[in-house]
Amino acid sequence: MVEYKPYIISIAGDSGSGKSTISNFIRLYYGYENTTLISGDDLHRWERADKNWETITHLNPDANNLKLGDLQLLSLREGVKILRKKYNHNTGQFGDVVTIRPNKYIINEGLHAFYTIGAETLSDLKIYIDIDEDLRIDLKIKRDTIERGYKRDDL
Repeated sequence: MVEYKPYIISIAGDSGSGKSTISNFIRLYYGYENTTLISGDDLHRWERADKNWETITHLNPDANNLKLGDLQLLSLREGVKILRKKYNHNTGQFGDVVTIRPNKYIINEGLHAFYTIGAETLSDLKIYIDIDEDLRIDLKIKRDTIERGYKRDDL
C-alpha cells in the first residue's frame, strides 16, 4: 500500500493530438520515478487483425474495455497494483501482462481517458487536447510513419 493518495491526471483527445507528448512532458516534470503512465490503447478489445475492426473503430468507446479501465484506475487510486496487457502499436498485438504500480502521480492517457463517469470522477485533473485538424493530421502521419513503421499509402 502507498502512504499517499495518488494524484490522477487524465489526458484525452483525438488520435494524433499530442496526448503522449503531453504525458511525457508531465513525467519529465514530476520525475519518472514519481509517475505511472497508463494508456487507454491497452484497453482495446481486439488486436489489429481482428475482423471486428471492419465494423467499428478505436474511436468508438464500445471498442474499448472502459469498465476494466475504471476498475484499474480505482485500484491504482487505492494504492493497489494492477496487471495489464500492453498494446504494441508496431505489431498491433497485445504483449505480455505487466504489473503497473501506483505512484504519486498517475497519468491516464487515451481517447476516452475521462469518458466514463468513473474515470471522470477519479481524475483530479482533466486535460482535453483539441488542436487544429490540419496540424493533427500532419502530426499523426509523421508519428505513424516514423515511429510506427506505416507506409504513407497505408494511412
